[in-house]
Amino acid sequence: MEATASGNARFAVLDCGTNTFNLLVAEPSGSTFRVVHQAKIPVKLGKGGLKGRELKEEAIQRAEIAFKEFGEKLRVLKPDKVYISGTSAVRSARNGYRVQEACLQHLGHPMHVIDGPQEAELIFRGVMFSGVLDDLDSALIVDIGGGSCEFIMYAHKAPVHMTSIEIGVSRLTDDFATFDFPHPDALDRMKFKLQETLRPLQAVVQEYRPSVLVGSSGTFDTFEDMLEAQGLLMRREGNWSGYSENACANLCEKLLDCDLEGRLRMPGITAFRAEMLPAAAQLVLILLSMNSFKEVRTCHFAIKEGILFSLMHNKRLP
Repeated sequence: MEATASGNARFAVLDCGTNTFNLLVAEPSGSTFRVVHQAKIPVKLGKGGLKGRELKEEAIQRAEIAFKEFGEKLRVLKPDKVYISGTSAVRSARNGYRVQEACLQHLGHPMHVIDGPQEAELIFRGVMFSGVLDDLDSALIVDIGGGSCEFIMYAHKAPVHMTSIEIGVSRLTDDFATFDFPHPDALDRMKFKLQETLRPLQAVVQEYRPSVLVGSSGTFDTFEDMLEAQGLLMRREGNWSGYSENACANLCEKLLDCDLEGRLRMPGITAFRAEMLPAAAQLVLILLSMNSFKEVRTCHFAIKEGILFSLMHNKRLP
């Protein structure tokens, strides 16, 4: 499985997000790709450091450990091209350069710090690559990250609006202390902040009336696992799954009415995301309130697949 096919390029993409570092090593296979290796490490780079825009020392140390582990793997797999991206936590922190230095030291490749609009564009490429939009004329695409969230309005088979906003779930969890049991006052304040911040997006949603809400990876992968454990998935395709708006909303309500210990007992939950799920649930409920969606979909592709698509097709990268 790990031997390079003759004449095939092997690509490695490492996405260094605010919560998770994701590695994907793959080779082109027709119009898609064959996964050689993938792994994720919950580095929690932004934990405790986003509000002051200063990454904590222990978070930088966790990043170094992850880089060492990924470096050992890449030396074995010997990819032809390596692309490493850094997003919200690295770009917004005053000491984000230290993560870039550690990346170069341990992996021998530079980190490309991607701004918000570039992140949204790459996420859109990944979502398109997955096939989740093939049967749709319109959709609201959302990628819920730790530091930022990206929103793409897809209408008439094209992206008509893209934005990146620093309301990621790690930021919200730190700002409103919802990591254990979310206090009603904290939820009210979070809801008000999100509603005010998302008013411009709401106007776009009301203009285009997308039929489907597409959640890209991360939080939505956990939603998919939890709804599958309850038998509530309506369908599962190769790179995405679908479920009803009501099933998604009910799950979010349960996550807001439960402490951390209770969330960890829920079937299908991803443990390292459990602290941030109340913030994610509140955000998704606000998105659902903007429109009557026929369906919610979890797309398994996100920024790293968008980068891979770009490498495979020689498209511009930041």
